[in-house]
Amino acid sequence: MVRTWIGVAVLLAAAVVQAQPVGIVTIVDGGLTVQRGGERFAATEGQRLQADDLVATGDGTRVARIELDDGKTLDLGPATQLLLKPRALAADEERAATALLVRGWLKLSAPWNLTTPAALVSPRLEAQRVRGVVIAQAEPAETWLFVESGIASAQPRDGRRAAPYALAEGGSFTQRADGGLQSQAAPADRLARMPRAFFDTLPRRAARFGAAPVAALQR
Repeated sequence: MVRTWIGVAVLLAAAVVQAQPVGIVTIVDGGLTVQRGGERFAATEGQRLQADDLVATGDGTRVARIELDDGKTLDLGPATQLLLKPRALAADEERAATALLVRGWLKLSAPWNLTTPAALVSPRLEAQRVRGVVIAQAEPAETWLFVESGIASAQPRDGRRAAPYALAEGGSFTQRADGGLQSQAAPADRLARMPRAFFDTLPRRAARFGAAPVAALQR
């Protein structure tokens, strides 16, 4: 199933489209690459990104940050791959995905004062109505979601449960490859494995790049 989703993400990112920028890279501590249509390039701080960009960090990346124009923020950990604002999942504005996390670690921040909450999709589960900060890890064995602050709802993508699980601050949700589900307070050992950069609260930096953005493609 995970391979199928990776294939879908690659096909979506490979589509040749003209899209408006949706966000900007503001931190690159390590490497960050972007696949857009037939282009694959290394991103730098100030890089403008588009919907359906497939972005990836390397094993040695400490953190990479993408600040979206709608006020949401994405922090990527090491060995992470995600599809940014996939338009194939945007038919319903209220449930439109902020990102599709294919693998790795992601910290998604959506301030309470935003008009539209954030939504995160992964191969095995999705998080809707995110207000606050959620952290997710997608790996072959399982996908884990943790509400660091605020609220979110989690729902497995296997269609077995119609009603989502409501999560509040400190709650977590896990879906395993064997179909097992678990909703509980975040385990201490899992929290200890989070990327160290995720423990930091950093202010948004997009404004400093507004006057002179980096060119669209930096190979």
